[in-house]
Parts: sequence; C-alpha cells; structure tokens
Amino acid sequence: MFHALEMWRHCPVIPDALDAVHGWLDMGHEVFVISAVDTPARKLRQQAMDDLGLRRACLMAVGSKGSKYHVLKGLKPAFFADDLWKHCQEAVDAGVPQVVRVSGGHDGDGDPVPGVRVVDSIGVAPCKGVLR
Repeated sequence: MFHALEMWRHCPVIPDALDAVHGWLDMGHEVFVISAVDTPARKLRQQAMDDLGLRRACLMAVGSKGSKYHVLKGLKPAFFADDLWKHCQEAVDAGVPQVVRVSGGHDGDGDPVPGVRVVDSIGVAPCKGVLR
C-alpha cells in the first residue's frame, strides 16, 4: 500500500535533520542518500529530495530490501545513519568508522548492533558523509 499510494514522495521530514544535511552540503561535503527502494519508488524519492532543495545530494537506490553493504564499501564514508539495524550492521561490516541508528519512532526491526549509538535525529549527531 505504501508504494501504491506513492508515499515515498510524501515521507515526513525531521526538520533538524534537513537543516543538518543542508549544512553539510553548504560546507562542501558530499552527501549520498542510500535508499532501499525499487526503480519506481526511486523517482518519487528523488522528486521529494528535489522539493526539499537536496539536488546536490546523490540518491542511490539498492532495491527493495536490498543491501547497502557494497555501496558503503565502495564509497568509504566517514559517517552513516539509518533507522534499521540491518543497515547499521552492513555499515559496520563495510568499515564505516561512525555509524548511528536514528530511532525513527520504531525499534529498528532487529537486534541492536554493538557500538552503534541511537539518536533521535542526525541533527544531533556530529557527522558528515553518507546518510540514508
């Protein structure tokens, strides 16, 4: 139903997170949004990012339920944030030095990953680099 209603186009935005991302872009950091969406949802996600003024952030889709490991391994980011524990574990396994789980109002759909801090928003985490 989420896909049928094109909800990827209308996901709520955490205001301080958006401010943080704009700040990183303004400082010249590269920001990559790695999203586990399929091709049709990718277009909607990109439109939503464009509407938020995030045209300078690069959207990479890994497919529904896809792994972010290989993308993270190739990008070698300094930072990664996600709301799902499985993607946090992939980041740790890919060698990302700083990984946080954004609470997102849910339990993360899995077991906590040792060493990964939970935050309410990326706006409160000292970070740069790759974001979900």
